[in-house]
Amino acid sequence: EERINYIHQHEWDAHQLSIDQCKTLGNQQAAYFIQRDLAFRQDHESTLRLNLKSPVTPQRTIDCSRAIWFRSKIK
Repeated sequence: EERINYIHQHEWDAHQLSIDQCKTLGNQQAAYFIQRDLAFRQDHESTLRLNLKSPVTPQRTIDCSRAIWFRSKIK
């Protein structure tokens, strides 16, 4: 449980560290896009994961019947 709490507390540290390093190195464009990614993930990722999760049972099934011809048997 302590490990899980640690993971949740430091979930976004990698993003923040990379933003800080990009700004330090003068790469403002990369810092901007990483910042946008961070904001999107913090705001919308959990909702998207729930909505895009595959359903346990299929909503519909499709039955396809097919006939296979063997040309060698056609005279």
